[in-house]
Amino acid sequence: MSDEDDPVSGENGLRTPPKKKRKAWYQQAQVFEDDSESAKHRGRRAEEKQRRKICSVFLTHHKKIQPLLKLLLLEELNHLNFIVPIAALSLRIPPSKPSC
Repeated sequence: MSDEDDPVSGENGLRTPPKKKRKAWYQQAQVFEDDSESAKHRGRRAEEKQRRKICSVFLTHHKKIQPLLKLLLLEELNHLNFIVPIAALSLRIPPSKPSC
């Protein structure tokens, strides 16, 4: 095993990743305590992006979701102030079948 592949070959025997991966590894290991407005906006934008992704996945694959789950998800999206297309709001719930 060469020095590049040895994960324990750091100073004083500290664990470090192979040289090729060190930069990304150190960037992931850093913790930033940033309370500035720009950090808050970045967090909000990331949340909003994730919500939009969930919304688009739901709207493109809604036929695969059980009707009750559809309504619950639509209600949640409304609480998050999403504009839900009228086509999604007009989902039909089949009548429940007796379980005999």
